[in-house]
Amino acid sequence: MTEAEWHNCNVPGKRVWCLLELGVATDRKLRLLGVAHGRESAHLRSDPDSLHRLAVIERYADGLASDDELAEVRGEADDAAARWSAVGPEGVDPLSDEQSRKKAVARAHRAVGQLARITDRDPPLGLLVGGALWDLWAPGVSAVDDIFGNPFRPVVFHPEWRTEVVVALARGCYDDRAWERLPVLADALEDAGCRRCSHRLAGDDPAPLVHQAHEVPDARPHVTEYRQHRLSCPGSGAVTCGELPADAVGGYGPGPRPCVPSWPAGTGSGSGP
Repeated sequence: MTEAEWHNCNVPGKRVWCLLELGVATDRKLRLLGVAHGRESAHLRSDPDSLHRLAVIERYADGLASDDELAEVRGEADDAAARWSAVGPEGVDPLSDEQSRKKAVARAHRAVGQLARITDRDPPLGLLVGGALWDLWAPGVSAVDDIFGNPFRPVVFHPEWRTEVVVALARGCYDDRAWERLPVLADALEDAGCRRCSHRLAGDDPAPLVHQAHEVPDARPHVTEYRQHRLSCPGSGAVTCGELPADAVGGYGPGPRPCVPSWPAGTGSGSGP
């Protein structure tokens, strides 16, 4: 398979064969690939027992489950496949829609059992996973790119990138399944080394670039209210009004004066030239 054929291929099983031929498929990634497709299988994703078995296989891939736990999952999946296979005499053609559905469910359970095989008598895991994907594959779903990337253009992970911060963020994203934190991890990887060659950077910058962001605090006016009382003289009828203090002349106090725009009569702030 060429790189162009790889990109145009939408069948996960065929892509696994390519990964095996190129020698880039590890057992861990193969199991995780099978688990990802199992969780999207229309025949398994609503079955709690199947989801539990897939979770055990995932934990085993990460070294968190024992051989005994995996063997138990294998037996359960094989038993489930046998139960669903009992749909009538073999060789009946054509099968009814219900019989065809049961056969498909049986193949999905059998595929989960293949993901749980570890003994020396079993075929290579790559062949088992490749076969399992044919029974677990759902149109439009493929985790091959997410797990393996482009095998024709492998990404070299430089040791300089493994800073304490990067490793902690990556471990937290994976353990907590917190994929929303991946942008933070990407930023940390950028900061881990040279953006062109990824070489680890060290030393001090005596003249760093300075960027300032100025924020003007919220203005809260202090208002002093004066009241001018007006009284009428009973004799002359004249009205006398109280006077304002000297420092209250004008509309503003002695503090900073606000800028109040004004426009000629007949125009407004939205008027054109």
